[in-house]
Amino acid sequence: METEFNSEEIFFAKVISLIKNKKYIEAKKLISTETINPKNNERYFFYLGIINKNLNLLDEALNNFKNVLIENKSNVASYINIAGILDQQKNYKDEIKYLTYAHELKPSDDKIIYLLARAQRKNKNYGL
Repeated sequence: METEFNSEEIFFAKVISLIKNKKYIEAKKLISTETINPKNNERYFFYLGIINKNLNLLDEALNNFKNVLIENKSNVASYINIAGILDQQKNYKDEIKYLTYAHELKPSDDKIIYLLARAQRKNKNYGL
């Protein structure tokens, strides 16, 4: 007999596999048909955000990652993904805000430092 935990782990493993194989439309169909236990909202919205971002559905992805942050304000990957979307939309001021949050959570992360410096440069914040 399969437990709820096992069935959800299998479900998320299938979603992750489709994402890794760049089968985003299939992944979106799969994730959209599943009823998720509320305790897994963070994972659900995170993977849906990854899918939507790769399908270039940026506004949907932005909302997905913001929903992740409602569940867990310490999810650094969501801050970085939001910043990446804002960069694509040339909204550097808000990109800097989200990267700053990520930097506060992981101050020694070289990737975040690089992205933050790049966003500052794009926003012409040379005097900081």
